[in-house]
Amino acid sequence: MPQADGSLVYGRLGGPAIFPIALRLVAAVAAAVAAPVIGIGGVATPEHARAMLNAGARAVALTSALMADLRRAKTIAAGL
Repeated sequence: MPQADGSLVYGRLGGPAIFPIALRLVAAVAAAVAAPVIGIGGVATPEHARAMLNAGARAVALTSALMADLRRAKTIAAGL
């Protein structure tokens, strides 16, 4: 989105809506680097977390999920 100074702003979308894009990018990065990758972007269920780990992530971030419900981390961990 163009700003008054002509610069562009990216982002402004989060949560489960970006999960498919994040999953694809995590897989691409994990395949390209030897460093550990953290899967971030829309993880809201145990299935999402498992998909990130299967894509090559060594850890998973739960930012949006925790903003909705602080108990979600326990639920996701139990579901793995």
